[in-house]
Amino acid sequence: MQKIIGVLIAVIMCSFMSIGCNSNKPSQVIDEPLRISFDFEEGNDGFATGFADLPENYVDDGYMLQIGYCDRPQKNSEMTKSIILKGENHNKDMFLYTYRKIDGDLGLSKNTDYQVSVSFDLGTSVAKDISETGSSPGQKIYVKMGIVNKEPIIKLNDEGDYALNLDKGNHSLGGKDIVFMGNVEKTDDMYPGKTFEYKHFEYRTYVQTNEKGACYLLIGYDSKYEGVNWHYIDNVVVTFEKDS
Repeated sequence: MQKIIGVLIAVIMCSFMSIGCNSNKPSQVIDEPLRISFDFEEGNDGFATGFADLPENYVDDGYMLQIGYCDRPQKNSEMTKSIILKGENHNKDMFLYTYRKIDGDLGLSKNTDYQVSVSFDLGTSVAKDISETGSSPGQKIYVKMGIVNKEPIIKLNDEGDYALNLDKGNHSLGGKDIVFMGNVEKTDDMYPGKTFEYKHFEYRTYVQTNEKGACYLLIGYDSKYEGVNWHYIDNVVVTFEKDS
């Protein structure tokens, strides 16, 4: 479920004739800090998914992508909802991500500088130090995020691979638009591939909205681990405050 909270004033208007809220949009653009949270319990909350660095024939090549809204396991073996980013990497270069447009409908102003705080949970089953070399596959899967004022789009490049229109860097190196947050390695080495641990990530940055008052939040991972990569994104929280 998407939740929008004005820190200083209430910004959600609900009809008293309805059961719950039919809209999670604030009634007006506000100057106070705006906090938006997404828990995906009632839908994908407007998040789309995508991929990059894969060849044109990625389906025939067996990348087995599963990206989108789905059930995910909890520690108590019950199921809840989240975004899954799963694929079988064959070329040591695969970027899977989810993103969402945030704009004036959610309380942002046009051509405005904002300080932005982002937090999210990433579900991983990759235990640490499970290989003979002493390094975990999780150390080769790099968590990244960015918030930009243009929509993420992919297109085929001259090498026949799908390339993202944003500068994400490569592997453990971040880019101008997308930063490196850490890796997906679990904090323990128990039950590799069987139980999921949910790692928490936080980041603070800046963005200027475009002429339509929009920006785009992107969260994903850049993998050079060959094999099945399987992770969940959940509990996304974004806070905007006008940069004075």
